[in-house]
Amino acid sequence: MAKAVASRAGALANDHALQIHGGMGFTREHPLHRWLLYGHELQSRWGSAATHQAALGRFATGEVSLVETFIP
Repeated sequence: MAKAVASRAGALANDHALQIHGGMGFTREHPLHRWLLYGHELQSRWGSAATHQAALGRFATGEVSLVETFIP
């Protein structure tokens, strides 16, 4: 559950920061560009909120065991 919440919080923080800074956040000259790339990298490596919520759903319904769900 913590992975799903943290992933969603990171995505929301990036979205709101981009809204605040506007188009300047996309440029390489602004530090926000690095954070946006870092956020996308984390989601691609560790999974998005939807991925983690789906894993929790499979565990809750008994499709997989605890070890299969949370240990890759």
